Amino acid sequence: MKKQAFLWRLVFTVISIDFKGQFDRMELIIDFVNTFFLRAYEEPPDGRTIHRYVQPGQSLLIGRPAGKYHELDKENVDWDSFDHTPRQQPKKPDPAKAKETMRDLWGTFTEEQVKKETERCLGCGATVVDQNVCVGCGICSTKCKFDALHLERRYDAHEVPYEKLIVNHMAPTLMKRGAKIAARKAKDITLSRKRRQN
Repeated sequence: MKKQAFLWRLVFTVISIDFKGQFDRMELIIDFVNTFFLRAYEEPPDGRTIHRYVQPGQSLLIGRPAGKYHELDKENVDWDSFDHTPRQQPKKPDPAKAKETMRDLWGTFTEEQVKKETERCLGCGATVVDQNVCVGCGICSTKCKFDALHLERRYDAHEVPYEKLIVNHMAPTLMKRGAKIAARKAKDITLSRKRRQN
């Protein structure tokens, strides 16, 4: 069996205590070889997958792209509805002057060029049609003239929304913590009064 030398090793140690006071310990050891390190660096969702792996009851398939490729139907695309304004070009430097100095001689946009460039970028002309790359930004629902698209907020199968998290899970802890803080304050006040009297 061929041994691979790893660049460095990452060890996740997760210790959890349930309500009965039982400890549960789990270690996830990752040896970073060149290719894995580059893939993990380029694909940040792997960190979320590792997080789900160490959580009980979580599925590793949640949030994974389906990976199905849907080819764009080029016959039914209305190409006239796209913005065909070309990119604006800044003033190019004179090659003779560039040989004489080390300064940056590239020009900037004029005011008219800036207006044209922002109109081009902020419209929906630069469109990439890929059904697997929705990031939930909502531009499609704001740009649709017929109000046919709406975004609906959904959660993972095992996650709790923030609003319910406060009421159901955090409220009892916050109440206990508030009572402890109030008791500590009262104790500090009585101690300071006793010190003043002495």
